[in-house]
Amino acid sequence: MTGGIHPTLPLMILVGIHYDGVFYEFVPWNGVVNWEVTPWGYWYMSAENETHKVELEATTKDLGTTLRAPTAEVGFAPACKDTCFGVLKLQMWERRSDGSKGKIILDVTSDMAAVEVGGGPWFNTWKGETSTPELLSRALNVPINVEGIFGLVPLFKPPGL
Repeated sequence: MTGGIHPTLPLMILVGIHYDGVFYEFVPWNGVVNWEVTPWGYWYMSAENETHKVELEATTKDLGTTLRAPTAEVGFAPACKDTCFGVLKLQMWERRSDGSKGKIILDVTSDMAAVEVGGGPWFNTWKGETSTPELLSRALNVPINVEGIFGLVPLFKPPGL
């Protein structure tokens, strides 16, 4: 692949942040996720949902370590590169009614970020944006009454639900 959007990726890309007892979820079915990843050394993601916006930027000067990863063609092969010496900056804001950035919730930086590229090869910068069509988004957000479903047959209720 030489950039663009991978056909199976849009429903898998997400940003999840657990902070101060709250889980902030940025996924295609509740907002928009954008990304830009170079073949090595720079990662950028921005996302928004109805109430918040987030931006993540990671960089590394480390050369990284090539790792084996599963491939459809030859099984495990050198198809991934990563390091734990990335610098990550994460910022999250409340979203104003006009869609702009409001009050900042988080502004943190770490010099111990794990960063990775893999599955390519990518020879160019990989950019994309994903969101879910409105009809599918509504279907994915329909509340499900788990007790109502499994209350009749508790034997089939998975642990933890």
